[in-house]
Amino acid sequence: MHFEDRFYSGKNHRPKPDVYKTIDGRRVMIVTFWGESTVRQNVQSKLDELLLVDYKNLKSELTLLNTWILEEINKENYLCQLEILVITQLGDLFHWIQIGQPSILVVDKSEGIIPLSLYTSFEIKNKAPLIFEGLGSENVLHTREGYSQQKYFILYQGYGITASFWSCKDYNLNYMTEILSEQSKESSFWIALLQF
Repeated sequence: MHFEDRFYSGKNHRPKPDVYKTIDGRRVMIVTFWGESTVRQNVQSKLDELLLVDYKNLKSELTLLNTWILEEINKENYLCQLEILVITQLGDLFHWIQIGQPSILVVDKSEGIIPLSLYTSFEIKNKAPLIFEGLGSENVLHTREGYSQQKYFILYQGYGITASFWSCKDYNLNYMTEILSEQSKESSFWIALLQF
């Protein structure tokens, strides 16, 4: 597995996602923690366990984690929410499941950049972005799940994507970061290239 990422810090704060990988390189988990740093350690052990769960059980385990965050951490106040994406290699197929960002884009040699799952955040000028969906926000868990045969993923967390990005033919991370940063100097974003 090849993984590289860039974080662009604009005026509007956005937490940088944490990246977890299995030793065999067949799974990557992207987690964005929104909330109080004092409760982060409590959630950490649950995330370590989640990384090792069989892909068939991920949805039920995410539901259990959501319930635990609601009942144990967010019982009286919303202290944390998590956006999460898990991609697992299954031979020539790639299974993914997510709640919230990042958006998943795949690179096809003949078609270019193709959206697999798009998410944006809610941003108002000069204000920090707000999370739309995440673990710990409500009882009903809204997951997206699917399979892909592409081996080259672009993961993006931020506000909107410009037309020049979609038409880009150079999948160099520095070049793509430059295109995205030109659209708004105030918005923070995170972008990564993942190749199995």
